[in-house]
This record gives sequence, C-alpha cells and structure tokens, in this order.
Amino acid sequence: MQNLDELGSPEEFWDYFFKIFRIPRCTQNEDQIRNFIKNEAEKCGYSTEIDKAKNIVIRIRSN
Repeated sequence: MQNLDELGSPEEFWDYFFKIFRIPRCTQNEDQIRNFIKNEAEKCGYSTEIDKAKNIVIRIRSN
C-alpha cells in the first residue's frame, strides 16, 4: 500500500478512503460503516438519524 503523500491531493480524501476501506461491510453487516459515517457527520456538526430501514439520514443546514 502507498503512503498518503504518494497518492496526490487531497490527502484528506485518501485518509477517509483508507479508513472506510478497512471497515468490514458485507451485506447484513453494515453496522460498523454506518456508525463510522454517522459519527464523522456528527463531528462536523450535522444532525443525524438512522431510519427504520437502517439508512443514515444526515441533515445539512442550507445557507
């Protein structure tokens, strides 16, 4: 695997790519990736919820 500085810009994209890449997410086993995305959105200040179908709903305020 390459280092982030060898992949080009933006490094932040590649950082998230590799974090997501490492999370197992087979069918019917999406809890880890769902929680990762939910937590990252909340760190950015967005409100989140998981609906009955287990979709992540992220609300972003308009300007």
